[in-house]
Amino acid sequence: MQRKPDGSYIQPLVFRVALDLLAVFGIVAAAAMAVVIVRIGSSTPPVSADVPARSRPKVWGPVLYLVSLLAIGCGAAAVLSFVVAVVTVWFPV
Repeated sequence: MQRKPDGSYIQPLVFRVALDLLAVFGIVAAAAMAVVIVRIGSSTPPVSADVPARSRPKVWGPVLYLVSLLAIGCGAAAVLSFVVAVVTVWFPV
């Protein structure tokens, strides 16, 4: 708890910051997972008779891997932000 100049107490701003971080990381994680799901769902490449499949560039391999890591990392950060918010409510300093 923080003491105000008038003598009353207020909850520290850690709770609000933790909730804001939860929202931001949650939105980024959801967007990254949406990209991964859409890309995996549309993984059938267009078939062209004159170009063999092995000669087509594999652009989405590294990008899909990095976006998956981004989704996992932001999801973990959102969970940790939620834990911080819960801990600050249950155990005020």
